[in-house]
Amino acid sequence: MPHLNPTLPDIDDDDNCASVIDLFEAAGIPLVTPASQPSKLRAPRTQAPKTKRGSNGQKFEKETKRFLLSAGFVATDPKIHDDDTLLASAVALHGKFLLMQNVPFGFDKHRHTEFAVYISQCTRGHLWFPDIHGNLSIRIECKSQEERGTSHEKIHAVLNNHQAYPEKNIVVVCNGDILIERIPEYRDALAKIARGNEPKNILIMSYADFQTAMTELVSLN
Repeated sequence: MPHLNPTLPDIDDDDNCASVIDLFEAAGIPLVTPASQPSKLRAPRTQAPKTKRGSNGQKFEKETKRFLLSAGFVATDPKIHDDDTLLASAVALHGKFLLMQNVPFGFDKHRHTEFAVYISQCTRGHLWFPDIHGNLSIRIECKSQEERGTSHEKIHAVLNNHQAYPEKNIVVVCNGDILIERIPEYRDALAKIARGNEPKNILIMSYADFQTAMTELVSLN
């Protein structure tokens, strides 16, 4: 192998650059050019396809929102949920029937439920308990399942975590035959839950019964 002079020519000059390449080739040293280097770029990540079960849940959530809007509720920012001043301002701006989506709960506010509705000065509605000022807040959990799976276990989790919700009124809306046929079982489980010092009004119903109850509530107020 020929000896290479460590003093290399200035590669800013095209002729000298060519001579450098010749020297490397004569020495048997392979050149690594940008084009020959393996790409360090990772292939773009593809989103995993949504499962049928997850897709059903999202469709049911959208359908429930469409129904509540058609029933007379007005969509508002969920940030107003825990602020009486913002709630009062929203009522003055949008009317007495307010709908909030993706509403946080719990100490850290990192968990969410699908919906909460607020009715200012609710005077009638036999299923629901307004607060001392006559205002009604209802936390709404939507669960949909068209085939065998684990959604029914999540309903038990909702029931066991009911104290984390600030509302006294909680409704779990069930969609799909798999869940609807088990509503009596969920109600039996609910009856065994210790309520603590502050009772909660927890209802478990089919989507059809929920539509009837909410339509009646709006029409009475």
